[in-house]
Amino acid sequence: MVDEQVYDLVTVKRARGGIVRREHLTGKEISVKSQFRIERGDFLISKRQIVHGACALVPSQFAGSIVSNEYAVLQPDDNLDNQFLAYLSHTPYFQQTCFHSSIGVHIEKMIFKLDRWFRWEFNIPPLAEQKRIAEILSTWDAAIETTERLLANAEAQKRALMQQLLKGKRRLNGYVSNDWRESLLVDAFDFVNGRAFKPSDWGVSGLPIVRIQNLTKSTDTLNRFSGHVEDKHLVRYGDFLLSWSATLETFIWKDEDAVLNQHIFKVVPRTDIDRNFGFYLISFEIDNLRSKVHGTGMKHITKKSLSKISARLPPYREQVEISDVLNIAANIEEDYRLELAKLICEKKGLTQQLLTGKRRVTM
Repeated sequence: MVDEQVYDLVTVKRARGGIVRREHLTGKEISVKSQFRIERGDFLISKRQIVHGACALVPSQFAGSIVSNEYAVLQPDDNLDNQFLAYLSHTPYFQQTCFHSSIGVHIEKMIFKLDRWFRWEFNIPPLAEQKRIAEILSTWDAAIETTERLLANAEAQKRALMQQLLKGKRRLNGYVSNDWRESLLVDAFDFVNGRAFKPSDWGVSGLPIVRIQNLTKSTDTLNRFSGHVEDKHLVRYGDFLLSWSATLETFIWKDEDAVLNQHIFKVVPRTDIDRNFGFYLISFEIDNLRSKVHGTGMKHITKKSLSKISARLPPYREQVEISDVLNIAANIEEDYRLELAKLICEKKGLTQQLLTGKRRVTM
């Protein structure tokens, strides 16, 4: 390291999340003086994080950056296409070989041993087929990236519409009078908490129990309850739900009748509140609250917190028309979200077929 020279240090994210810039330091600020320069096309493996999928192909913007000996820097020879290697690293078999080539008693402290990894065998097609496979998969990546941009734009446009319409900054045609009223959310909506179940209450028959994991789709498992359920704890198609513990998020229930678990509010609009308008209004306010507490460690909201949030409410007819406009924006966003999920799923299946040889590419 040259003391006065500035160096770019990078790191590799877990789950094959790519390379990111870590920091800019002068040579004298870098305590470990033995570093390695990486170039475009190198394949970078984090020896301490590869068990979590920390590996990536070096893109051109990070060429010339440096890494310590905590990383293995691989340069594919003329028999291996580096783009093919990058796609190969996403396969379960590749990840398994990395895990079994690491030593340690705790997964967070396992160290990757390159010499062990080189003993594993991989089924590699001819170079021309490797390049064709990489070309095919890169086409899917391009489609995914385009859809991601379209989705981000749709989300931003919907957010801007919510900011304008829900705050009265933009009025729809025919509405010009100043007839909006100020109200606390707790005065306009009932927030009904779910029932506190014990694990012994769970069964395989009866009504499904709606837990936060089911709303966020982090699990497909539905526990059921066959006992008596109070009407206030029943969830029906179209009901508006708000998770207030672990994650702050709003949902519309679109499944069979169910029973609500604790840590979730069923939000019931009172008189003169359109349900769809109420959903958008509270979603907007929760987003604002989440952005204000970002980084503070707050992961739940209470009725006391809600009691301090106020909003301006237009007349019922205007609420309906506002929600109709926002429904159009939400449907566009959802279409892009479904298209993105479809593309990701299809690419995953295609990758599995092409990289295992189950489907060969015609040259």
